[in-house]
Amino acid sequence: HDPYRDPWDESPLIDRRSVTGPHAEAVVAALGWAESALADPVGYLATGELIPARCVTERVAALEDGYDTIFDGTRQLLSTADLAMSHWEPSIVDDGNPTPCIATFNMSTAPAAADAAARAGIDVALAVGNHLGDCWGGCSYVTAVQQTVAHLQSAGLVVAGAGDNLAEARQPALVTVGGVTFAFLGYDEIAWAHYGASEETPGTAHAD
Repeated sequence: HDPYRDPWDESPLIDRRSVTGPHAEAVVAALGWAESALADPVGYLATGELIPARCVTERVAALEDGYDTIFDGTRQLLSTADLAMSHWEPSIVDDGNPTPCIATFNMSTAPAAADAAARAGIDVALAVGNHLGDCWGGCSYVTAVQQTVAHLQSAGLVVAGAGDNLAEARQPALVTVGGVTFAFLGYDEIAWAHYGASEETPGTAHAD
């Protein structure tokens, strides 16, 4: 049974109980078996880091579907989940000059990477990667953070963990699916000393 794909009422985990006979209602009441509608839980899926940068960018550039090919092996699983969340690692900058395929810790990617993630079924992006403030083109970390958040949101992703100031970066991102409201928080414990937000400057919510 695949909880993301198959009907919930066919799940082997369902507990079915029944009582028959002239005193069935009294027995049900005595046992505390309150009648209720069949549960239909939200299928939630979380992935690890998404890093569509460096050599990945170079390889997908030669393919017709571009960044979409990254998700060819996982698209069905992502898209069938009611809610999917990923940790977004690189920055997304406007200068049209993403990090090339070389050995470097500077990881910038193109806006098309965020669009591909959204099309694959990702709903929420935790923008707390330790490369969120990188910029291969030489822009400031403030610019990189702002542009990254803007591009993720423009792609239709809900963003948590970064913002124009510390209060915004700490703000829960709320998503309601199937009548259930999820609150997402993102915190950076690796690069916050470099890319952490302050009361007045953009950055990540730092776990210091």
